Amino acid sequence: SPRYREIGKNIDEKSKERYPTRISRAPFVLSCGLLFYGLYLPVILTSKLATESMSVVGLSALKALIGLQWLGFVVAAVGDLTKSYVKGSEKDGKFLVTSGIFSILRHPNYSGEILSWTSNLFCSALSAAYLLRSQFSLSVLGSLGLATIGCGGMVSVLLRATTNLEMRQQKDYGDTEKYKEWVKGTWSGWQLTPKTDSAKKEEEAPQITLNADSEEDFGSGI
Repeated sequence: SPRYREIGKNIDEKSKERYPTRISRAPFVLSCGLLFYGLYLPVILTSKLATESMSVVGLSALKALIGLQWLGFVVAAVGDLTKSYVKGSEKDGKFLVTSGIFSILRHPNYSGEILSWTSNLFCSALSAAYLLRSQFSLSVLGSLGLATIGCGGMVSVLLRATTNLEMRQQKDYGDTEKYKEWVKGTWSGWQLTPKTDSAKKEEEAPQITLNADSEEDFGSGI
């Protein structure tokens, strides 16, 4: 749709403005690579663990964590699909989506991913605990450390995004009855404590950011 083409164009323009050359993009690309490598490591740790060597409780906990990962990603996917469908069916997509899963969670894409990545980290911690119990390994410890960094980085991005979007929606729609009723019956999800204006100015740093409309449609983009 024209709206999503416009959003894609805005993202591309901001990226080129922030990183005009390939050399300038290298640190950002490498940091993203390290982040996603850390998010992938729990799968490696879990695959090294022979389920036969786990206790019934440990195996049940691992299955429960994997189930929570799936639940989180499904919630996030349903949230994105709902918002894309509702806004794509309207000529003017600049409005608040409150139907479907948004009648329960105000930011399901963020909340779902936070649940998934946190469960992913707990899977790696549980697997590492069983692996280290049988034999000490620096490789396992290193993988667990990188997995923690990856999860921490991703969750911090999602928490900031939730907080920023919550504050922006309150600013744009806070005076409307529809918004007030929506907030009363829904959960914002996990978020950071909002900062004061002075604190924001002090910590403000140049980075690739989406405009307000793009952020609401696509979230963190990660």
